[in-house]
Amino acid sequence: MKIRYSDIRSIEELDRAIESNRDAIRHKGRVLSRRYSRIKEYYSPSTLAVEGIKRFVGLLPLPEFIVRRIGRAIRRK
Repeated sequence: MKIRYSDIRSIEELDRAIESNRDAIRHKGRVLSRRYSRIKEYYSPSTLAVEGIKRFVGLLPLPEFIVRRIGRAIRRK
């Protein structure tokens, strides 16, 4: 529920609005902290290296390369 500050007429209403804002700020802080932790884990050096290797290998015509290598190995025997 969004607070309409123009409707605040007493100290008690102001205190409730302040407490509501405090709760919302705490909640946002927890959400951001969890997101930061996930991002920090995802962008670790090992994860970045693995992702880079996956993308690089994805660019190579690997199945074709493997078939040619097996074909060469069979012909040499």
